[in-house]
Amino acid sequence: MNKAELRQIPRAFINCTQKSSHPVLEPINQFADRAKQERWEYIEIPAGHNAHWEKPVELAKIFINLVGKNAVYDLQP
Repeated sequence: MNKAELRQIPRAFINCTQKSSHPVLEPINQFADRAKQERWEYIEIPAGHNAHWEKPVELAKIFINLVGKNAVYDLQP
């Protein structure tokens, strides 16, 4: 893929809003801010870093919603 094709792929940032005090997770806000600046779809979920364990249904709904909005993810042959 070239850069123009890559720019056509929808992007999303799912921000888990229950922050940990672990220093490795501190840069997350910087990544969230960059995603907003670059106009990615931005979604917040009230969970810690392991949202797939803490809020699996809510996270699945977010993924389903994103796929429904973006035909590029249509995996039908």
